[in-house]
Amino acid sequence: MSESVVDKLITALLEEEGTYTALVRAGLTGKINAICEVARAYEAIVAKLPKTADGVPIVPGMKVYQTDPTGYVQGYDVGVNQAADDSSWPSPAYLTYSQCYSTREAAEAAAEAAAAQQRVLEDTLDKLVRIVRET
Repeated sequence: MSESVVDKLITALLEEEGTYTALVRAGLTGKINAICEVARAYEAIVAKLPKTADGVPIVPGMKVYQTDPTGYVQGYDVGVNQAADDSSWPSPAYLTYSQCYSTREAAEAAAEAAAAQQRVLEDTLDKLVRIVRET
């Protein structure tokens, strides 16, 4: 499991010379611990949200982007009822959040990467066919 933002913050505070001592002297350690507990609770909630293919949590009101096999990018608005899971997704049946991206640029980059991979596969197949024909 990766280190949470809260844990990174605490580590940074402890590593910064004099910062933690200053917090203790100011009597703020209890408040900081309370804030960290709330932040951990929020992190747990965010961890349960569905994610796009690029790992961004999906929330109502955001727009997600998907590419079709031709590379065309389509944006979809996420409604309140749709943010819970893929089963309430109103768009084509083949589309799920895990196939969407958080930005148009990310969707375009994914489409370009998929196209490049497809070209490599086609080139490899062509080479194999040539080898088989030559033997």
